[in-house]
Amino acid sequence: MKSRVIRVSARNTVTIRRIMMRQSMAGRIVSGSKILPQPQRDIRIAAGEIFCFERRSEWQIIQQAALGKPYTAELLLISQSDIDAFAAQSPAPRTFPFHTRPDAALAAVWQKLVQAAEPGRADVLYLLALLDAQGWRFSQGETLTTAEKLERLLAAQLHLPWTQTQAAAALGLSTSTLKRRLLAEHTSFAVLLRQLRMENALFLLMGQPISVGNAATACGYRSSGRFAAAFKQHFGFLPSELQN
Repeated sequence: MKSRVIRVSARNTVTIRRIMMRQSMAGRIVSGSKILPQPQRDIRIAAGEIFCFERRSEWQIIQQAALGKPYTAELLLISQSDIDAFAAQSPAPRTFPFHTRPDAALAAVWQKLVQAAEPGRADVLYLLALLDAQGWRFSQGETLTTAEKLERLLAAQLHLPWTQTQAAAALGLSTSTLKRRLLAEHTSFAVLLRQLRMENALFLLMGQPISVGNAATACGYRSSGRFAAAFKQHFGFLPSELQN
């Protein structure tokens, strides 16, 4: 999987109850702001700042629209191969998100990355070097867990009506073995499938002009109503609230 850039926006301020970052990412807020509620002090990321999230970290996020403008951000989803190519050894993973007002060099490489049809590895590695100089380095890859292998399988074809038996066979496992391994990793097939569908729907609705019905279909739902209800139960707001 290559590093890639996506753009997201939401017309209203929304609170995302909880979301897992399935991939390491850097981003820049174009308009609006991002708040990460914390027990001691909330982390606030302003327009113009560049931020980083570690792979598999989980956050509650408030995305605030600006006065008269939607919340808009550019995201660079960084491939694990690019991260591993940058450093043979990584320091301990950060347990907090990093954000900074970019200097001229960081701003320049960021603009080059988001304007390219496909981010070049050399530019991604240069960005990682600049972030490293400011105190942030993403963790290197580890052996994939069963849950991560399942996530990759399902994410490639979320529109399909997956069953646990089909997924187990695709992974070369029996259904009982898949259940047992996922239980040992404190999750289940149904939980992972629902999380992936909801997270994919969130990015679809924020990333491109798409109807709620088409987003539902892309995420494996036949009924827009059931999709909207599941989305609200998961995130706390209706999918229509994201549309510009």
